[in-house]
Amino acid sequence: DKVATAAPDDRIECATGGAADFSKSCAIEKSDGTRIVLRHGDGGFRRVDIAADGTITAADGSDEPGGKMLPDGRFELTLGSDRYRLPPHK
Repeated sequence: DKVATAAPDDRIECATGGAADFSKSCAIEKSDGTRIVLRHGDGGFRRVDIAADGTITAADGSDEPGGKMLPDGRFELTLGSDRYRLPPHK
């Protein structure tokens, strides 16, 4: 499991299952050029596609993604009751 073996510095902040507070317990796994998998510490995951123009869509179609840019350059992605603080897109 990539989350279990990811070093703490490789993890991103997330608040899953409607949690109020963020913790550094999720990891990003790239599955191909545009798709990423956001892995939760409890084994759950979400799949999203990121287009070249930065548009994000849910790969599994379960929830419409939303979000906002944070002052530090990260993007706070919302999918249903899950929130992720993604590093700046390169």
